[in-house]
Amino acid sequence: HFSNYTIDKLKYDAEDGECKVKYRNGIKVEFNHNGDWEEIESNYTPLPKSIIDMLPSPAISFIAKRFPQKPIMKIKRKSYGYKIELASSVGLKFDHQGNIIKVDS
Repeated sequence: HFSNYTIDKLKYDAEDGECKVKYRNGIKVEFNHNGDWEEIESNYTPLPKSIIDMLPSPAISFIAKRFPQKPIMKIKRKSYGYKIELASSVGLKFDHQGNIIKVDS
């Protein structure tokens, strides 16, 4: 998903194996020691569809129906599933299957 992006900054922590990457398009990604993404964030523009499509389809459908004008700005993997931040500080929590757990606005 990230091979098409140009890296601007890279920070690797040899102690815990985590890696933080900032791309020139403003997207920041944190990877764990296994190379799996843990957090994807954009401060300037909405996250691209290719990244959003990594979420479970029920979560994508819920956001499209309930918040059609609020783009996804941040996705974080959590033990319960996913924490998603939309523009205008709307926070959503989904389980691993994409079922809504909580809406914070």
